[in-house]
Amino acid sequence: MEKGEMMTGTQADAAREQSDVQKVPPERIWSQIIVLGITGGVGAGKSTILTALHEQYGALVIECDEVGRALQQKGTACYEPMRQLFGDGILFPDGTIDRKAVARVIYTNAQKREALSRIVHPAVKAEVRRQLEAFDRQTEAGFSGLFQNHEASEDRTACQAGEQSMPAPGLMAAGRLPDRAPDQQREEAGKAHPGKRRALAVVEAALLIDDHYEELCDEIWYIHTDDEKRRVRLRESRHYSDERITRMFEAQRSDASFRRHTQLTIDNTDDFVQNTFRQLEEGLQSHFPELFL
Repeated sequence: MEKGEMMTGTQADAAREQSDVQKVPPERIWSQIIVLGITGGVGAGKSTILTALHEQYGALVIECDEVGRALQQKGTACYEPMRQLFGDGILFPDGTIDRKAVARVIYTNAQKREALSRIVHPAVKAEVRRQLEAFDRQTEAGFSGLFQNHEASEDRTACQAGEQSMPAPGLMAAGRLPDRAPDQQREEAGKAHPGKRRALAVVEAALLIDDHYEELCDEIWYIHTDDEKRRVRLRESRHYSDERITRMFEAQRSDASFRRHTQLTIDNTDDFVQNTFRQLEEGLQSHFPELFL
């Protein structure tokens, strides 16, 4: 079940607008990194954007859905509260949580759906914050120099672990470094951020706006794809019925609402993916030139 299906239809947009009083983040949230939020509706092709940010721009990617799944394992933050909320009927024989069983319950029980959100969403956000703090500290401790020498890919493995022995949940390891920006852009970036080339972290979720991730992100970008194209993709890749797709679309923010609460829109409708990548590159160079110093 998609996150959007846990919500309650199109009337939610009006309620969201009332709760979307944006908290203005400080001018610079993190000392060594830039954190970019990526959001959009189901089927918009956010995974294409994440792969490009990881492989082409060296970004560390945190997917909130994956973090949430990890936090529902035995011994983690959400496991016991979920077991108490739903009972042992949602457990497999080995004690692990049956996510499909949970989905069946919350689909028809709004109270438990809301209670689940109160358990999972704050825990995910806290874990995302922890991972970003670890990445920022590690970058300050020496990764910036490694980036400049093009040796970061292997060494950043320590950052993925969030200073633990096991990899932190929801992380995609950093890829290669971005190409440098044009000379004039590098000069302008150098004046604004003298000697400070920053690393890039990306946080992705459909609910970044609802859960006020502007507290953690320097900017949030919206990935837009026309509804009909999203339908085609969801039918072909996930074999969803039109009825299910319609329910999911109605449960999520409108295009206008996404645009109002994000700093940049990238149109991913075109099948020629290079058009999407061009928008991504232009956005990064104009919004975050210090990535390319």
